[in-house]
Amino acid sequence: MMILSGILLSTPAAARSPEINDIQLGDTIFVYESGLNLSKLRAHVDYPVTSLRQYRDDDPGNAFINEIPISDDTSVTILEGLVGDYYGIYFAYNPTNGTSANRNVRILKPTLEIDVVLAHPYHYESAPALERIPDTTRLAVKIISPDVGNYYRVETTNYAEVDIVITGPAGAETTMIGNTNLAAVKLTGTETFTDTDANRGTFTLGQMGTGRYEIQARWKKPQAFANYAEDSNIISFTIGTVTPAPTPTQIPTTPEPTATPIPTPTTGPVTPEPTLTPTAEPVTPEPTPASSAIIIPLTAFALILFSYYRRERV
Repeated sequence: MMILSGILLSTPAAARSPEINDIQLGDTIFVYESGLNLSKLRAHVDYPVTSLRQYRDDDPGNAFINEIPISDDTSVTILEGLVGDYYGIYFAYNPTNGTSANRNVRILKPTLEIDVVLAHPYHYESAPALERIPDTTRLAVKIISPDVGNYYRVETTNYAEVDIVITGPAGAETTMIGNTNLAAVKLTGTETFTDTDANRGTFTLGQMGTGRYEIQARWKKPQAFANYAEDSNIISFTIGTVTPAPTPTQIPTTPEPTATPIPTPTTGPVTPEPTLTPTAEPVTPEPTPASSAIIIPLTAFALILFSYYRRERV
């Protein structure tokens, strides 16, 4: 038993003719392409296309919002810097003829995405979504490139191609897994599966050995895509025999000794000190002065006695 863990990371098809660089009305072209022949977009044979214009709401009656200048409409290079963020419908323009609604092409960016899936007929099952995969499980790579897969072709030939590159544990790169060659996979539609080609077949984890791997789709054809277009996401995964993790040995914990409490010293009953009651000294009341109503009669009576006493002496 092996384990695989990791992160993975339309419209109707149109065709160019007679050659891949010969662009017809309504075709889809891609940034990075070069040598494109746009002469079929001329309104008149004597008036070459001088620019491609994108109009607001894809209506040539509105103001244009981006323009790609063209010096020779028989050999045109679509630079990413000239397109910027303005992907979509562009109309052929000439200052003499102006433009018209049917003389247009669509400009897109080539994109790639991959996933590892179970082999046919189980392509909808993403392999990393399964917890455990037996090393004999047949697998394939799903390549997602809806625009290039549908529009870069001449009838049923001259498709864009990618290499599925596997980086092994030591860093070496290859397009082989066992006897399965994953080089030069043709992009024939929105999704392409590497096992739909009878000459290519499937692969298993058992053919790869243990270790950490990466899988990526890289542009091979056209050369402009290989030179400038971004390759796919990278799927990183590890193959190895499942070994249960050892249970860690529990080291017994010696409890810390409990401290003996210090006894509280016993104290005898406390005899309260006697409360001294202060001796109150007797208070001698002050004499109350006699009323003036009493003093006046007494004074008169004393004068009478004094007068009487003198008469007796005389």
